[in-house]
Amino acid sequence: MRNALEPEDPAEAGAQRSIYRTIREKKASATKQTFCARFHGVRRNDNGGQFGLSRTENDRKSGITGNIGNKIFAVLALVLALLFAHPCYGQPQEARVPFTAVKAQSGIPLLLVHATVNGKDAVLLFDSGAMAVTIAPKYAEGLKSVGKANTSGTGGTTTTDIVQTTIVFGGSTFSNVIAVSQDTQGVSGLLGTKVDGMLGEEILSQFKSVTIDYEHQVIVLTR
Repeated sequence: MRNALEPEDPAEAGAQRSIYRTIREKKASATKQTFCARFHGVRRNDNGGQFGLSRTENDRKSGITGNIGNKIFAVLALVLALLFAHPCYGQPQEARVPFTAVKAQSGIPLLLVHATVNGKDAVLLFDSGAMAVTIAPKYAEGLKSVGKANTSGTGGTTTTDIVQTTIVFGGSTFSNVIAVSQDTQGVSGLLGTKVDGMLGEEILSQFKSVTIDYEHQVIVLTR
């Protein structure tokens, strides 16, 4: 049955059907190209040019960014978990310092420990009852005097310098320690061994606890 819109001339009608068929093929081809372009993440304009990334590609990139963020968060969480799980975290730090016991004329044992004073090795008298730190004059060389102190010894009363020094003791470094520069030859002679100074509360008060283990001849320091 002939379409009412078709021309009566068979030749003209055939030409019109050919035009309709060409239009349908172009529409089908355009639809296919649009589908393929979206599938591959690119939109194209009518002239075949690229407009940019499609929503599918943006979503994919957003997913990649999100995955990277999740991985970074997971690594940070693992590091924190290992840190808090470490047996030393939050635990007191303990140092064990060997000492040598020498007897004074009174028969009371005195403890000698090794430390570093102003970058030099020193043997100090460990005295928990002394308030100040005392060092031999050679350990105060090159240090600026911050005051004067009157000290008493076998030779009478003398005026000495007060300095600020750095002391390393028990694995800890103490800066700007106030120390009295005093001759220690008299103490060394009385004890029969070299003594370079005295370690007092100026340093010992900075530890949480100080335990003297006479059996093993060590001083246990806890910070």
